[in-house]
Amino acid sequence: MKIDGAVAALNKEREKLVHQLTELGATEDGELTGDVDYGDGFADAAAATAERSEVLGIVENLTKLLADVDQALVKVDEGTYGQVARRSVRREWSSAPPRGTASTASHAGPPKFFR
Repeated sequence: MKIDGAVAALNKEREKLVHQLTELGATEDGELTGDVDYGDGFADAAAATAERSEVLGIVENLTKLLADVDQALVKVDEGTYGQVARRSVRREWSSAPPRGTASTASHAGPPKFFR
């Protein structure tokens, strides 16, 4: 079945994301564990702050990706994977450009970790 391959790819991607978060000293929900040493010398304070800021940005992106993977796995379990989400849209927002996870006729295909 095709869905089995998708589930395997999602689980593999999830493992990779969790590993990356762990390497950066963060939990799955993006909280820093304090296990990473940024230096404790006064002269290194600016460099440590810059590095920590960079790590926080990377962790934020990884947690968003992990949430997307988890949402896809939930959809597989619910039997709704591959279906476009239907949402009510307020009238004044109906002309706004589309954003989000809904597919279109010009969809570029599956995410790159499925290719």
